[in-house]
Amino acid sequence: MSRVSIGLFGGTFDPIHNGHISLIESFLQSGIIQEIWVIPTFSSPHRETESISPFRKRLEMARIALKDYKQVSVSDIEYKLPRPSYSFQTMGEFQKLFPFYDLYWCLGGDQLQSFHKWVLYDAILAMGKLLVAERPGFDKTDIEESILDRTIFVEHQPIAISSTEIKEEIKKGLLNEVPLSDSVKEFIRENKLYGL
Repeated sequence: MSRVSIGLFGGTFDPIHNGHISLIESFLQSGIIQEIWVIPTFSSPHRETESISPFRKRLEMARIALKDYKQVSVSDIEYKLPRPSYSFQTMGEFQKLFPFYDLYWCLGGDQLQSFHKWVLYDAILAMGKLLVAERPGFDKTDIEESILDRTIFVEHQPIAISSTEIKEEIKKGLLNEVPLSDSVKEFIRENKLYGL
């Protein structure tokens, strides 16, 4: 009997947008993982100075955006972990939950470039592998060999958009124009997020 492979995809998701969803689709279409867990960060060590929407709002937006994807689950696990949330802790918790599954930490190619700066990144590699969405022309020359040895690349055509840009557009009154699902736009409108 073959082992089940799970992808773990963490991020602030403030808000979750079509670029994130495109990444999730690429990870699943690779055939390497059978399911993916989307993990909103409760307290990101990389965004201490940036204003982030409340955790429960970001969690709910992710659940709304991904409700029709049968292979996708949204986890609130980082709410229960020490602050700030480090990826090696999150992966360790999933290893306890799914001891007989193969785990993959899912990343965009831009995140791989700085992966060696993550706290205890080698612990992540000891628990599983990296699944990286590779944009065309991606340069691997500066990435450590020890990281590449534990990395599997999947094809991906990125959508050039960021959550920061989306929030700026919403503040300008352009909510209807940004690349978010209609249900997420409605949630933002109802909860008066991002300066509405």
